[in-house]
Amino acid sequence: KGSRDAFVTAFAAGGESLIYSRYLGGNSVDFGESIWADADGYSYVTGCTRSTNFPLKNPIQSTYGGGTKAGDAFITEVSREGGIVFSTYLGGSADDAGYAIAAYASHNIYAAGKTVSTNFPLVNPLQATYGGLGDDWVALITP
Repeated sequence: KGSRDAFVTAFAAGGESLIYSRYLGGNSVDFGESIWADADGYSYVTGCTRSTNFPLKNPIQSTYGGGTKAGDAFITEVSREGGIVFSTYLGGSADDAGYAIAAYASHNIYAAGKTVSTNFPLVNPLQATYGGLGDDWVALITP
């Protein structure tokens, strides 16, 4: 759709057949940085997007925050059939990116990344103010 999209591909055990393969992106640049597959066959993807129409479903943050280089982080859960279960932006008005993701126990999603946004969305923060020169972030998203 845009100049670069992330993608998610799932193969059957042994890699002998393709289950699904889909684009994950919008009208601008989208990069997948980390993927995790759970025992139920769901995939979890994080990265960064500058797309103002990134595919969202039940988002925590429904609008693009901004940024000129990385844009916003995104967190997406994909079903075992390749459909989007959950997808959200995560970012403030400057650049934010997701670099690591994992999921455990009933689809609890753990993600981490970097931000240079002074208004990164916070809930129960250990550090409530931006420290400068890029701060790391970690998030737990429950179903």
